Amino acid sequence: MAATETTEAPANKKGFDFTATHATIIVAIITGAATAGGAIFTARENLNAEKQKQEAARTLAQREFETKLIFDAIKGSDPKESIRNLKFFLEAGFLTESSYKIRNLSESDYPSKNRPSFDCGEDKADVAQVICNDPDLAVKDKVMAELYYKLLPDTPGLKKEQQSWINERNRCIAAGGNVVRCMIDKYDIRIGQLKEIATRDASAPAPSPASEAAVTPIK
Repeated sequence: MAATETTEAPANKKGFDFTATHATIIVAIITGAATAGGAIFTARENLNAEKQKQEAARTLAQREFETKLIFDAIKGSDPKESIRNLKFFLEAGFLTESSYKIRNLSESDYPSKNRPSFDCGEDKADVAQVICNDPDLAVKDKVMAELYYKLLPDTPGLKKEQQSWINERNRCIAAGGNVVRCMIDKYDIRIGQLKEIATRDASAPAPSPASEAAVTPIK
């Protein structure tokens, strides 16, 4: 080796050797981040779903409450009173509507119901209100009244007999128990009696001209 030659030391290599271990760590980090992001998204979706479920439950409960109020308001047979009840609940904030159908409701728009032979808005007696609040009784009362008034002009003693039946029917209130059942039985019996009278009168032979002449006063 010449005296002028120098020996150079090997240069130090600086850098980062990317190994399989490093790749595994990076993949694990990315997977963890993705999993965490998915968990956050899932939690957020579950929270939204739970909020929607709670809102739907509140809406359903409100509708059930309003439906009950509406049925309570119209359970009578007087349309005017029922409409006043509905508008009261609306003004008080217990009912909600966006179409103003209840607010603009008139008696002519009110659905037809089975009504008895009398005005439920005028007759406030206990027995009358029982009839008004039960559709079956209301129908029976109307049928019975139509039969009675049809027979009344040509049936002597019918008015007194009817009053006795009314007193008997009204005793259902004082007797307690199943008042509606008691009154239905009374109406069924009375309707049957009136139908028998109507059948009997219809089957009676018509008077002959001679008999008519016999009872016709001489003018």
